[in-house]
Order: sequence, then structure tokens, then C-alpha cells
Amino acid sequence: MQRGRGRIAIFLAFALAVSLAAAAYHFGFQTGLKKGLAGAGAGRDQTPALSKAGVIAVAAASSLSPGIVLLAVAYHVKKKMNADGRCDWFLRWLWLFWILALADVTLDMIPGAATVNRFLEYALIWFIAWIGATILNSGVSLLLAGLAGSGLQVTRQAYSLATDYGTGGLGAPARSMAENIVAVVLAKLIL
Repeated sequence: MQRGRGRIAIFLAFALAVSLAAAAYHFGFQTGLKKGLAGAGAGRDQTPALSKAGVIAVAAASSLSPGIVLLAVAYHVKKKMNADGRCDWFLRWLWLFWILALADVTLDMIPGAATVNRFLEYALIWFIAWIGATILNSGVSLLLAGLAGSGLQVTRQAYSLATDYGTGGLGAPARSMAENIVAVVLAKLIL
């Protein structure tokens, strides 16, 4: 019975992630793509908004709490890059980023849901890598930034499972809160 519930939960999480991605593409991100990503970000002739090492560091920090790092990156774009309104198409989705961050933080504190939440976290890590490669105009490849975050996420999964099984699930909220605090500090330092 437990296996059936786990499979249903994984399917529902996957369906939600695909639905959100399709909706975001349909209702706004395609507008930004039509304008051209160089016009949406810093532009190829301007200095990058974040260095290559900075984007890789952001993607790596996103392995701890991708929702929080996504919010930090979005507010970085809003504060530092949107003076002329070129990123309005991206910032229209700030409400969705808040929902994803709250879902990520909440689900990560529940041991059974945290395992399913990993699928959402991988999608967020690759989305943050995409932001770094396009909007932030860092010059780093999407693959490199995504692999940096995903590689550390695998490590995080290993110690998360060990913590959850070792404490019978009671250590998950404390571990998750510590990861969230470290993610906030790292995002502030990097951005």
C-alpha cells in the first residue's frame, strides 16, 4: 500500500512540475523569448550581471534550498537589472516563484514528502542555471551550472536520507531549517 502511495505522489509531483513549466512557457516566458534573451538580460555588449563563477556558485547553493535561491536570484534581477524594464516579462512570475519556494521549504521538512520534493528541486536547480546562462548573461553554459547544482543535490540527498532514517524522521525539520539558513546566507554573499 505504501509503495502505491509513493508512486502516486511521484506521479502527481511530476505532473505538477510539467504543468507549471508548460503554463509558464505559454503565459509569459515565450514573450521574453520573442523579445530575445539578449534584450531581456544584460545584453552581449554589456558587462554580465554575474560572473561565471558567481552563476556556478548560485547553482551550487541552490542544491541546499532551490526555492530560496530562486527568490534571491529573482530579487537580484529586480533590484540590479530591471531599471529599464527589460526583465518585466520574467518578474511577472515572482508570485509563482514565491509559491514554489514555500512548497519547497515546506515539503522538505516532511520526511516522506521530501523524497518526492527532490523532483521539484532538480527542476528548480536547472531553471536557476537557465537564468544564469540567459538573463544574467554570465557566459557560463547551462549544462555546467546545472551539473554543479545537480551534483551537489545528489550529495544532499544522501545525507538527507541518512538523517531521516537515523532519526526516524525527527531530524528532517532541523536539517531543512539549517539548509535554508545556509542557502540564504550563501545567496546574500554571492549576489
